[in-house]
Amino acid sequence: MALLNHNAAEHPAQNDFDLIPNGWYQAVIEQDEVKESKSTATSWLELKIQITGPTQAGRYVWDRLFLWPDPAGNNPRKTESIAQGTLSSICGAIGIGGVTDSSELLNRPLMVKVGFEAGTGGYDDKNIVKGYKFLDSGIPAGAVAAQQVPAQQSAAPTGQPGWANK
Repeated sequence: MALLNHNAAEHPAQNDFDLIPNGWYQAVIEQDEVKESKSTATSWLELKIQITGPTQAGRYVWDRLFLWPDPAGNNPRKTESIAQGTLSSICGAIGIGGVTDSSELLNRPLMVKVGFEAGTGGYDDKNIVKGYKFLDSGIPAGAVAAQQVPAQQSAAPTGQPGWANK
C-alpha cells in the first residue's frame, strides 16, 4: 500500500484522451524498446514519442518499426524495407548519418507528422506517425537521410541485441 496524501480538489482531473489533430509537431523520441509478439515470432522496435511543441505538449504517439524478419514469415521483406526507410528518415531528422544503437535516437529534437488510423474490430481510432523531418524545416527527413545514411543490413535479433541492453 502507498501513502499518497492526494487532494483531488488541488489537481484537475486528466481526461484528455482525444486524438491529436493531424499535423507536424515538435517532438523527441523518449523511449525505445524491442517488443515481441506473444502469438508469433515477430519482433519490432517500438518508439515512444513525446510531443514537445506548444499545442500538444506532453502528449504521446508510438511508432513500430518491424526491422527484422521472423522465422515464421509473418514479417514480409516489404515491411522490413519500409521500417528501414523510416529509420533512415529518423536519422535524417535528428541529423545523424546512421545508427548503431537505438538509444542514439533518444531525446533529440525533431518534427513528427501525426495522423490517425480508423479503428477496427471494436477499437477506437488512434493516432499514428506518418513522417519525420528536421525541426523547423520544410525538407522531409527521408530526402536528407537518403544522401547521408548508407544501406543497412537488417539482422534478426538473437538473444538480447546489444542495443536492447540499456
